Amino acid sequence: MLVFHWNGNWLKDIRTRAAMDHAAPPPTDNQESAAARFLQFSTVLPKGATGLDFQVTSSIGSRRGSKVAVAFAAKVPVAGLGTNKVGDVEVVQLDVTGEVARAGDMIDRFRYAFTFPTAGATELPLVIERELRPGKYHLRMKVQDTNSTRAALRDLDFEVPVPELPTLPAPDVKAEDAVQRVARAQEATLALQGPEGEGVTGVQRFAALVGP
Repeated sequence: MLVFHWNGNWLKDIRTRAAMDHAAPPPTDNQESAAARFLQFSTVLPKGATGLDFQVTSSIGSRRGSKVAVAFAAKVPVAGLGTNKVGDVEVVQLDVTGEVARAGDMIDRFRYAFTFPTAGATELPLVIERELRPGKYHLRMKVQDTNSTRAALRDLDFEVPVPELPTLPAPDVKAEDAVQRVARAQEATLALQGPEGEGVTGVQRFAALVGP
């Protein structure tokens, strides 16, 4: 997760203000500018973006402590994407940036880079997993082709339900009966409660009850 601290001096940077208006500044001696970094880690579309066809969906996963796993998935068509060579392999490189808000407040943001070989592929699957608390959320997700001007932004409203609590195991009637017999005994008693069945093998677990 990336966290940004904003101050009054940030918006005094002319290049940054231009970037927020979808105007990317020209390169300056191969040095990364503040505006370029802003564009990389935000959901602002770069100037001249030519569009990208994809839809994003959400799915709810398992409970993880006080949070719930949420997966965001999208499929991007290969046609029209730029390519690059990694060794002898032709690949497509996609940057995915997202912001998750709740009641207007940003509570999570992410950025991932994906590299796919192009051989035999017609669609490229993107899957991103985050952990969120139960509630209603709004996602803004940008997918950008690193090797072309293709980029697009999608919005998605989704809800994370309160996870169901695990069900308690059924009571062990025989074990409870043994506990009651030991509790009612007037003399010292030792009761062993073992596994059910006429014959068992291997390592087994026994419960020993001593009373009164």
